[in-house]
Amino acid sequence: MSLKEKMLKKNNNEGIKFMSERTKGDIHELIGQKVTIRDFDFLSGDNGEYVVFIVDEIADSFYFGGSVLTSNLKDLSIDEKEEVKANGLPVEIYEAKSKSKRNYIGAKFYPDEVTDDLPF
Repeated sequence: MSLKEKMLKKNNNEGIKFMSERTKGDIHELIGQKVTIRDFDFLSGDNGEYVVFIVDEIADSFYFGGSVLTSNLKDLSIDEKEEVKANGLPVEIYEAKSKSKRNYIGAKFYPDEVTDDLPF
C-alpha cells in the first residue's frame, strides 16, 4: 500500500482491513487455548500502539492484544510478518501475575515445541 493510499484511508476512518470483516472478540476467551495467529497489525491509542490480530480457529473475530503480545509482535520484521500471514504463528495465550501482583495476558509461541513451564 502506498503512502497516499494509507493516508486516504485515514481520511475515511478506515482501519485495518481484517477488522471490518469481523467482530471484536474478548482475548480472555483465548486464555488456555492454543491458537494460530494468521494476521496482525497495530493501532494507536492513548497509551501508544497496541496489536490487533486474528486467529484461524475463530474466523469471525479479531482481538486486541495486551502490552506483552504487542511488544512481541512489534519485534517482527516485515518479512516475518509475511511469514505469519502465509504459515500462521502458533501461540498459547495465558494469564499471569507480574512481580508487582498485576494480572497480564502473555503468549507462549510454538507451545508444542517449548517445554518450559508457563508462569501461571
